[in-house]
Amino acid sequence: MRDLLSALTSVLIFLLVRPGLAQNQDTTAAMVLVCDRAAASPSDTNRPVGVAGVPSGRLDSQIAIAACEAAAATAAPDNPRIIYQLGRAYAAAKADDSARAYFSKASDLGYAAAQASLGAFYASGRGGLARNDDEALRLFKLAAEQSDPLGNNNLGFFYQSGRGGLAKDDREAARLYRLAADQGQVFAEFSLGFFYEMGRGGLSKDDLKAVGYYKRAADQGNARAQNSLGFFYENGRGGLPKDDQEAARLYNLAADQGNAAGQAHLGFFYQNGRGGLPQSDRDAARLYQLAAEQGNVAARANLGFFYETGRGGLPQDEVEAARLYRLAAEQGGPFARNQLATFYEEGRGGLPKDNREAARLYKLVSEQDGNLIEKQKASDALTRLGLAAVASPSAPSGVRTAIPVIGILTTSAPSADRFAFNRFRSALREAGYIDGKNVAIDFRWANNRREMNELAADMVRRRVDIIVANGASSAVEAAKAATDTVPIVIIGGTDPVQAGWVKSLNRPGGNVTGVTFTLNQLASKRLELLLDLVPDATAIGYLVRFNGRADADTQDLLGAADRKGRELIVIECRGEADFERAFEKLSQRQAGGLIVSAFGLADNNRNKVVALAARYKMPAIYAQSPYAYQGGLMSYMGIVNTSDVVNQYVTRILKGDKPADLPIQTPRKYELILNLRTAKALGLTIPETLLATADKVIE
Repeated sequence: MRDLLSALTSVLIFLLVRPGLAQNQDTTAAMVLVCDRAAASPSDTNRPVGVAGVPSGRLDSQIAIAACEAAAATAAPDNPRIIYQLGRAYAAAKADDSARAYFSKASDLGYAAAQASLGAFYASGRGGLARNDDEALRLFKLAAEQSDPLGNNNLGFFYQSGRGGLAKDDREAARLYRLAADQGQVFAEFSLGFFYEMGRGGLSKDDLKAVGYYKRAADQGNARAQNSLGFFYENGRGGLPKDDQEAARLYNLAADQGNAAGQAHLGFFYQNGRGGLPQSDRDAARLYQLAAEQGNVAARANLGFFYETGRGGLPQDEVEAARLYRLAAEQGGPFARNQLATFYEEGRGGLPKDNREAARLYKLVSEQDGNLIEKQKASDALTRLGLAAVASPSAPSGVRTAIPVIGILTTSAPSADRFAFNRFRSALREAGYIDGKNVAIDFRWANNRREMNELAADMVRRRVDIIVANGASSAVEAAKAATDTVPIVIIGGTDPVQAGWVKSLNRPGGNVTGVTFTLNQLASKRLELLLDLVPDATAIGYLVRFNGRADADTQDLLGAADRKGRELIVIECRGEADFERAFEKLSQRQAGGLIVSAFGLADNNRNKVVALAARYKMPAIYAQSPYAYQGGLMSYMGIVNTSDVVNQYVTRILKGDKPADLPIQTPRKYELILNLRTAKALGLTIPETLLATADKVIE
């Protein structure tokens, strides 16, 4: 089918440039038909008779874009169905701005499926739109009034979740899901199956009906349904036989689409050699990492155990294990709660020894429904600790420990930031504060906003005395969202005044103080240094963490590049797999150089980023010096003396000074490092003027 569509698309595009043929009626109809077959939605009630439609997960975006662009350009420029399908094609290609534009155009023409799709973009803040539940609800209602399946489904989801000003109403959600499912809408089929499985929306629990809807959705490629159906096969529910091989097949289908639960289940099968899969801790660790990045509780707990024990090719790292256990424990995972309690009981993973907190966690598990093994382990532990430890299980969140606690919140993993962490601990020791004796350090890291917010909130619940927010702005934002009273010491690159964290640098006026780099426009300086080395480059890449909007540094850099007559290609990274795609894109766009900003995901994959730059022969400048020492071409950064941060902020706050009265400082020194070995490998000659300005040269 794909080959046929590809061939037809090529022929039709050829016909477009042949004089006199483009207006032929048969050619016009053929062009529309190819677009329909490539990009029609299975749930679009306006698709032509005989066209089955293509589920989103199976849509070939390249063919669909070519076919529908051809149809829209000449054959049907004002056909709302073709315009909508072009939006679907661009959405499948993850070109959200283009998808939104076409959905908007078709929506304005009254096309119900486009109204539902545009509403979904407003609901999630995609395609350059600000999240707007009111506008999403308006569009969903317009589509539902025309009996559009996607409109009914999306409106049902808003009732289920209580969004757009609607009261939560599972019964109304179930009614709308049924209307949509009866028309073959895949998301509604999954949701109705879930409602039958859980007995929600006025429906009685019915595994047989749940399986029926899950099968319908799974057959259309819905990853969540594939995972749920796999779970039913694994456990022999809903009239299905116990079948590990079929469960593994379905988990694999879901995992291939990035479904976190499917990845976690498949990882468990690899860990235990089930479902016809070979026993492989490495495959299990890989899948757990993918699922944990999306917040899956089981994956976080299992990955924590792999770090604790050094399995799956991972280093033995109890600090990272503790971080993952804490995240999973916050989500209610009984295994993670027990493991974290053990760490507190024994003072492991960088955590202070704290029997009260251990007892609180054990007690939570002992009172949970579900896993009997974990409940028994928790009960045994409570008996071991004795009644004194559990006399007041809620005390840890409201009572300070006897020694002050410094929380460190960062985007860099311990393995990437261990040197900085050790320097911080040494500086504290020099100031008279010894970790574990008269001060406790609570080190936590995350590379996405959701996890960062969870960690910051937990720090505040644990009543740390100071939060040191190191690195990306997400750490500071998470800390600020969690508290306006606990002192926050920042070490990072965002302008704190512009971000609204402080009133002024000299008198911050709130609970934030520290050191900032951004006032010296380092991103623009890095562009200048890179162009000194590659003056003929017309396009420069800029690698940043996913933000959904251009931050101040990016806006400054865009302006600087424009003034120098260069194109700036901004690439946002969500996960590790994005780095390979980023370099492929830069190579395709013929970028002559790259600026890598400071963000945790890159720092935690430093070796990979440097290796990719070498493989793609990409001259790159980095925001942190470790890159240059590990083979990166050059780095430029502000130098912060850790002892100064400790002495001027942390110790003074511990002794009673208020952050509102401690001026925010900028670095006293900036350091340029050049790596001559890398320059030689790239075939670059470093100008004498640039060499003369370098603070360090790696021979």
